[in-house]
Amino acid sequence: MNDSPTPTISPISVIKLLSRGVLLELIRKKDLYVVGMLMGLFLIGAWSVSLVGIESDATATFLLNLGLTLTMHCIHLLSLFLTIRQLPIELENRTLFPLLARPFERRWYLIGKWCACTAPLAGLMLVISILVIALVPGNAGYDSGLMIQMLLAQILSLAALNALAILLSILIPRSMGIMILGGLYLAGDKLIQLLNGAVSNSGISGLIQYLSNLIPDFSKLNLITRYTDGISSLSAGTFVGIVIYALLLIALSLMIAGLKFERRNL
Repeated sequence: MNDSPTPTISPISVIKLLSRGVLLELIRKKDLYVVGMLMGLFLIGAWSVSLVGIESDATATFLLNLGLTLTMHCIHLLSLFLTIRQLPIELENRTLFPLLARPFERRWYLIGKWCACTAPLAGLMLVISILVIALVPGNAGYDSGLMIQMLLAQILSLAALNALAILLSILIPRSMGIMILGGLYLAGDKLIQLLNGAVSNSGISGLIQYLSNLIPDFSKLNLITRYTDGISSLSAGTFVGIVIYALLLIALSLMIAGLKFERRNL
């Protein structure tokens, strides 16, 4: 009796398989519908206001900033909760083991989960953001180049957040990871300023400032206020620097997560 070798799974097949599962989970969860209802109410309100008209530029700017910021935060936090629970839940339910029994590199499982959690929510965030920009009145004078930069930076921010969520789901318990990463996303820049201010006059200020640069700062990828304030687009060099910062954060997070996961006993 000849035992045929177990066929390998290509990385593309792994990503497709995981994407299907994540999409089904996202559709079944109520979180997505809550976000949809919240943004739907805002869009209906913005459309109603556009019919009536706004004479004050400050009011239009406030509505635009509110809509874009609300969209960004809702999608980011929804994505955080979705991504960080993927590996722990599959380990608890033992649904991961049949897949890992097939001969393929474990890192592709993590990359597949990252792609599956990032792509649909990035698309949703992009669509809602464009609707907000289109429906809020009085935004014709804003820089279209900066708008494109802002939307791309939001997608990179979401991808970086999910990569860090994948990493933390391997290193620490899920609830702790949500608190840490949620805090970094919402107030990472304030934490960095607090650390630098607390040791500004001490002998270790240089060391603390260097170490604080290693803390992920999502405010660098948030260009919403710059856009709604009517400022011109970033220079090519500055925007490339932001893109490189996000890509390095993504690459390092997934690389470390892959190394840890390959060595982990399951």
